[in-house]
Amino acid sequence: MTQQIQDAVFALRTLRRRPMFTAMAVATLALGIGAATSVFTIVDGVLLRPLPFRSPRELVTVWQTDARYREQSTLRRRWDRLWFTYPEFQRWRADQRSFVDVALHGAQEMALTGLGDPTEVAVSTATPSLLPLLGVRVALGRWFLPGEEGPGAERLAVISHELWVGRFGSDPAAIDRLVTLDESRYRVVGVLPPGFRLPNLTSAIDRVASIWIPLGSDGGGQQFDSSYEGIGRLKLGVPVDAATAETDRIVRAAAGKAERGARVVPRLEAETGAVRAPLFLLGGGVVLLLLIACANVTTLLLGEAPAREHEIATRKALGASMPRLVRQLVTESVILATMGGALGIALAWLGTRALVQLAPATMPRLDDVMLDGRALGFSLAAMVVAALVFGLAPAISVSRRDVSDIMRGGGRATGRPNP
Repeated sequence: MTQQIQDAVFALRTLRRRPMFTAMAVATLALGIGAATSVFTIVDGVLLRPLPFRSPRELVTVWQTDARYREQSTLRRRWDRLWFTYPEFQRWRADQRSFVDVALHGAQEMALTGLGDPTEVAVSTATPSLLPLLGVRVALGRWFLPGEEGPGAERLAVISHELWVGRFGSDPAAIDRLVTLDESRYRVVGVLPPGFRLPNLTSAIDRVASIWIPLGSDGGGQQFDSSYEGIGRLKLGVPVDAATAETDRIVRAAAGKAERGARVVPRLEAETGAVRAPLFLLGGGVVLLLLIACANVTTLLLGEAPAREHEIATRKALGASMPRLVRQLVTESVILATMGGALGIALAWLGTRALVQLAPATMPRLDDVMLDGRALGFSLAAMVVAALVFGLAPAISVSRRDVSDIMRGGGRATGRPNP
């Protein structure tokens, strides 16, 4: 421990004597580590972090398909992401064997009045099976009960935690109060937990729903052509392909048309599919940037090596072992990497905020992007890798030189020429 402290103190003194080199190396590393950490934070929050539901890998999104739509320019983009009508959902739910349960949910905008200033709010429609399927419990009151759905369903409402705080002042008496949506009165029966959201992936409405109502309570369930997005939880051990084949068979049989079918996609993949390739490509780019930064610092260190060869040879001649000298050089690299990493984390915090602000509105899961322990762990790993990448090269270069050669070279470089 004493030797390590001595190495660290000596390394700090050495770096202080070379301020220009130190500043350039630290700035180069900070940019590389900061950029890599910022992009990792985005990739982690959007693609890698699991969905905030129970056993998220079992959750899937289910769409219908119709091959005939591929020939129509206005419908081509959605031919494999068609919704379910309520009667179609009932048939699917009754005949399926691959899912623990299935549910429908949709999105719309409605005018909220009677709670302060009138405003347009995002309203989601759902079957009572939705919240139990996700493994989510309400924070207050209850969710919709089985049977409280379909044509003519009672007008009930479960409000978001944010609306409960903002419009009801967190009053527990909000339960059983009435809210007016598009001039129809709905009775509040529950409050969702903070931060709950379930985006509708094929709707133009991208806002988080403030109010949830039972499917059919808005009159939409009475129309055969009113449609909703399907979601399900696979039974343990049932692969996605098997669920797809079964759902495809049920849909085709119900429609009586060979062109009809179904598509089952893991929920996380369904939410992030459009951005997976660009984000992974961006992640690969910043990893390359980090390697370039390490290469630049390695070049700086190798450029400094000749100026330090005489110092190192003198220390070795005085009895310092080669492992001790190599450790000294690695210690300097670790300190450089630590300084660059610390500055890089500060840059990553600014960079992450900038990337979130610049990200398109269609980017999913931006609320999950945060510079947390996972991102700091990535920064630490980047620091260690950087120290190893650019720290070992100068140490290996010095260890291969012969002391007598260095001393003779140093004598010729510093001594007076012979007459």
